[in-house]
Amino acid sequence: MIDSAPPDADAHLHAREPDLHEGLLRLAARVKADPDAVCTIESQFSMKKTMGYGLNALFAGHP
Repeated sequence: MIDSAPPDADAHLHAREPDLHEGLLRLAARVKADPDAVCTIESQFSMKKTMGYGLNALFAGHP
């Protein structure tokens, strides 16, 4: 288990689970490259009481 709140969480995940970290980076790049996917995710996560994985975190705060 990795706490994703601390500022060094990304480095910690990379150190402990490099394959998972790389897979998440690939998934984030794939989502960011698809404007329709970004629009859908932003729309879904703008609603209250959404459930499931926070896919918006793949591109939130990143150009």
